Amino acid sequence: MELERRRLTAEMIVPDTGESVRTEIEVRIDPLTGHSSRILPDRGLMPANEFDLEAFARESREHCPFCPERIEALTPRLAPAIDQRGRITRGEAILFPNLHAYSSHSCVSVYSSRLHYLPRGRIDERLMGDNLWTQAAYARAVMLAEPESRWASINANHMLPSGSSLFHPHLQIRPAGVSRERRAAVRGPTKVDAWDDFPSVSGSTFLRGGTAGASRCWGDGSFQRRRVLGCRGRVGSIWPRSRSMSHDAW
Repeated sequence: MELERRRLTAEMIVPDTGESVRTEIEVRIDPLTGHSSRILPDRGLMPANEFDLEAFARESREHCPFCPERIEALTPRLAPAIDQRGRITRGEAILFPNLHAYSSHSCVSVYSSRLHYLPRGRIDERLMGDNLWTQAAYARAVMLAEPESRWASINANHMLPSGSSLFHPHLQIRPAGVSRERRAAVRGPTKVDAWDDFPSVSGSTFLRGGTAGASRCWGDGSFQRRRVLGCRGRVGSIWPRSRSMSHDAW
């Protein structure tokens, strides 16, 4: 598998000095889906600042619906057709419906109701593995109830710096049908197997969740980034040799 990249050059005359300035832009092509993205030079985004996230966590915890004192009373429950218990749990992770649904099936799962402040460096294998386990269990339940749902998008905006609207760290999931672009990306044995090669050639990061068995879950943000701070995974990346989340590989 080859990782394709192209370099473009833009030239302009700057208004204050009249000098000619060249800027390089790199275009990267996803070898599996054909999507392209552009890697731009530094544009002066918000610099690091002294905002105290931990202090803000202490202030916001008092009214957080995901903290232990309120999570049972303030979060919704799953429909019985999906899960009779109303919520899916594993270790400290708890999954429940997204109160502001953006799809027929959309859920939120917290790493732990007690961990209102959770910097990325403190997310260990157990926390990540258990949280992903609840997401996978939910996806499997939806896919068993509605066979047309064959793909699940798992996303996260981790705390305020990444644009999260709710401070308490959590993941989100949306099981759905397979779009035309994803169907084309995995059509035929060659492309399906190519997903297994993608992390090694792209330098993507593995998330090894020992307690959940998610031994080969990876994010594709390292080479071709389509979403800011996004993450995509494939069923076979979580369950080796599986082609469907409905496969009982856990």
